[in-house]
Amino acid sequence: MIVRDEADCLAACLDSVLPLAPELVIIDTGSVDQTRDIAKAYGAKVIDYDWHDDFAAARNVSLAAANGDWILVLDADERLESDSLPLLQAFLKQNPEPALINLRLISRQSNGQVLTVYHLVRLFANRPSLRYRQAFHEYLADTGELRLPQHFRSDLRIEHIGYQAEICQAKDKASRNRRLIEKMLTLEPHNQIWRHYSANAWYTQGQTQRALNEALSLLALGQSQPEIRNSFYYPRSLIEALIACRELRQTQLGLELAAANQTRCQNMPDFWFVRGTLFRQLGDDAAALNCFEICIGFRDQEASFDFQYTPAVLGPQSLMQILQIHRVRLYDPERSTPRSTALAACLQAANRALNLDAEQPLTWLAYLLEAVWLSAEEQACAPLRIWQQHLTSLQSAHQQLTHAARQLLSRLTEPDWRERLLAMPGQSEALVGLAEHCDGFWQAEMTSLICHLAYVISGDTRWPQLMATVYQADGQRTQARQWLAEALLLQPGNLDLQHCLEQQLAAN
Repeated sequence: MIVRDEADCLAACLDSVLPLAPELVIIDTGSVDQTRDIAKAYGAKVIDYDWHDDFAAARNVSLAAANGDWILVLDADERLESDSLPLLQAFLKQNPEPALINLRLISRQSNGQVLTVYHLVRLFANRPSLRYRQAFHEYLADTGELRLPQHFRSDLRIEHIGYQAEICQAKDKASRNRRLIEKMLTLEPHNQIWRHYSANAWYTQGQTQRALNEALSLLALGQSQPEIRNSFYYPRSLIEALIACRELRQTQLGLELAAANQTRCQNMPDFWFVRGTLFRQLGDDAAALNCFEICIGFRDQEASFDFQYTPAVLGPQSLMQILQIHRVRLYDPERSTPRSTALAACLQAANRALNLDAEQPLTWLAYLLEAVWLSAEEQACAPLRIWQQHLTSLQSAHQQLTHAARQLLSRLTEPDWRERLLAMPGQSEALVGLAEHCDGFWQAEMTSLICHLAYVISGDTRWPQLMATVYQADGQRTQARQWLAEALLLQPGNLDLQHCLEQQLAAN
């Protein structure tokens, strides 16, 4: 690996491979923190190297110093996922012949959400003919001395945290990348890959129009030069151009680009997702829904992907778009879609989301509760059975749904659940307890939905007062005042409520 001032993350990286790697080779390009001491404590061979803005050159120094039969390349902000260690050990025993091995590089946000997945050769036989090329975004190439016919795909996974926002900002990666790209554009002005990376860098730095202009230049060249159109970076540039068009509200241009390049990108879920958002921006809901359904349809093919993609578009993000389209229809004052039809679509989308995306159960439960509440308003309480159906799986999938969820579930499983819910003491505590475990925005959102649901079903006059408390705690004073006023209408003699409302109005 290549390192410079990586004391914060180096130990975690080395720990992830220590049971497997008898030799650690680390190229230090000028660390001034404790990086070198940490590396030496792990028994690594540390080689000092003067940095020349060339990642390939530095990597090749590390390859030349390696003595083992196999080489695994990592960066300090990466780690081999724990489940992959025994798989890797077994693979090396079963496949002693020289080979190139593709691993999945999974880039995560600080909250654990997967940003993107790449497939890269990171494990390969130690052969002099295998060396890195290209100063920036380097890649492994065979110099021709020895051909290696075996090229395996694997389920081995590397976790990458280097592009989390706080790390990028601390290391100022955007400025570094911009400088290296400008240098390569000067040295290799006819190499269009730098135009692709330049567009990406401008977008990362918030220069969306410049990013779009750069991407459009590359796409125009691709129309007359097949080697560019067939390159791995052409579809990525197209997708980035579509995203820029969406953000700049150049919707028609984006849809024209998508239509012209559908054949080239039709197997990429990110393409369909961004195209769907453009259709939605245009107001063509039917075309948008079709695109999002195509995205979800790629879920069964994910294991065969050999390109960069965003896992969330295969489920959560596409389902969120579908749900939002139906919610807009649900609240449409002109009622272009029958309310019952829109409500049924919302219920179906939220129900699908709970089945497809177990990682965000609370998010989808919030939307499901909203649909349940609206159903209850229409005296159609049957959808509560859907809620009941999923609480069991939610308890096991999300440990934060503790005693409150079990209490609520025990009531809803009974045939006379409604009467029991109304009769049993502590109903408020059980329902709100379910929401108290939500994080950030969803705490107030889910609590409010649960309170709406209970108020509509039970008619209990305490719920509006509780709603006011929820919104007050969340800093949403306008909503808090509205619910205090509602509570006062239901309890006109309640002096405490009147005093709270007067305080709210005075504070405003």
